[in-house]
Amino acid sequence: MAATVALALAVAGLAALGTALVADRAALDPSAVEVGRGAIPETMPAEFPIPPDAVVGETSVDRGRSTTVVHLVTAGSIEEAAGFFTVGLVSGGFVVPRSGEQGEGWEIRFSRLDLRGTVVMAPADAGTAVTVTIIDP
Repeated sequence: MAATVALALAVAGLAALGTALVADRAALDPSAVEVGRGAIPETMPAEFPIPPDAVVGETSVDRGRSTTVVHLVTAGSIEEAAGFFTVGLVSGGFVVPRSGEQGEGWEIRFSRLDLRGTVVMAPADAGTAVTVTIIDP
């Protein structure tokens, strides 16, 4: 009798695990990821600052994970880009709990309500390479 109950519990546990794995696979479905180039995705908040001289590179929107990633390059220095993003984020209503050096580059962490993200900057041949990551659940 005890062995039957244990077996039934084990089967129920495996069924629950299988359901969770299927749900996780749906969230990771590659078809839910849209990759683009050269334009800011529509999922980017309207108040998010983009330098006027920015050249937008690859972008991706992962709707399953509520994540937007934008790669761009600006002509200015890291310090100029960091100043632009920090002031622009605060002016746009974002909270900036961190803006500081990170290795040879700079990192800004920001949030607004449930939205959170980072702006990571690094030296590039033609200025500053910037990666913006936004998670908006």
